[in-house]
Amino acid sequence: MRISFNIPTYNRAEYLKENLDILTAQIKELHKEEEVEINISDNASTDETQKVSEACIAANPRLHISYHRNEKNLGPDGNFITAMHLAHGEYSLLWGDDDFLKEGGLARIFELAEYGDRNDIQILLSSTSVYDKHGAFLSEKYFLREDIDELTVDFSDLTQARAYFFLLRDMGGMLSFISDVVYKTSIISEIPFDEDFMGTHYAFLCYWWGWLARGKKLHYSNKSFLKETYQFQPAYGYGVKRTLVDYNGYIMVSRILLPESYKIDFLNAFQNQH
Repeated sequence: MRISFNIPTYNRAEYLKENLDILTAQIKELHKEEEVEINISDNASTDETQKVSEACIAANPRLHISYHRNEKNLGPDGNFITAMHLAHGEYSLLWGDDDFLKEGGLARIFELAEYGDRNDIQILLSSTSVYDKHGAFLSEKYFLREDIDELTVDFSDLTQARAYFFLLRDMGGMLSFISDVVYKTSIISEIPFDEDFMGTHYAFLCYWWGWLARGKKLHYSNKSFLKETYQFQPAYGYGVKRTLVDYNGYIMVSRILLPESYKIDFLNAFQNQH
């Protein structure tokens, strides 16, 4: 198995159905039935999520699609981590239930995986194209300075790490947005998970920044493979200020995971994006 799409979902059956339709169509179009799997982690939804998932499985018997339902709602972080551990592919995506592949998106993900193999890179990040909930295009969102098409950063090199933080133009470049990160699945078995990240809404960062903090490489491309759906429905709930969620999560990353050598640069970059 080459690629795993791991989808944490909760009460978004309508988006999930469209997502699965696009994923399955591109898998079949590229004849990648034996190389791609879709893993659905349902956080005890009360809508048609189970019905949509089971219908997709029944309609695509040649595809590798699994449906997992949590006995109770584990919260966003619990479902993120559950979804990540469902993967069997060499590379994974923690795929938002309301984010969709662009035309040619799956082929682009395979290109990134090949690039990762050739260059010993385990985290590959792409910019994103933003659409509203009705499917209308809003903007291209570049995470680094717009004139940078591609950049590989070796986090064992302090100069490269600091330069990356200086070039950041969006929080997505700090791995805040799940669907645009293609990562080597083995990372989640090599990085010990810290339970302190549960409840931050950024539990996945324990793996991704934990890996980069070991002096590993990240590759950025401004060529997007996905359509990000911009909504006003926060995963962390209404009445919670996003700014406080972000500050709590990223301060924890810096405090627990990062080396002292570029901790300040990381925090300055985070503050600049806010």
